[in-house]
Amino acid sequence: MSWWEPVYPFEKLEEEWQKSLEIWNNYIRSLTEEQLNTEVSFIGFDGGKWAATPLDIALQLNYHSIHHRAQIQTLIREQGIEPDFVDYIGTKYRKIS
Repeated sequence: MSWWEPVYPFEKLEEEWQKSLEIWNNYIRSLTEEQLNTEVSFIGFDGGKWAATPLDIALQLNYHSIHHRAQIQTLIREQGIEPDFVDYIGTKYRKIS
């Protein structure tokens, strides 16, 4: 599996993201608590054999996306542009009096 292929056209990104997300969510939902915490083996980017739990893999994917979000925000700011507000809860919460 390639991390970089296929390259989707911009107008297909949301659709392809949703398909990928559905497959991943279905996989995670299909596992018991014990299975989430049991090591699985996989072939890493270097071609070597690796092992981790599905729970740790899911956490890594989430945490790594935070890293890239910060990179993008930094690049935008370096160009003198104020980036969009990306704090999720900030788009969902409401002040009550």
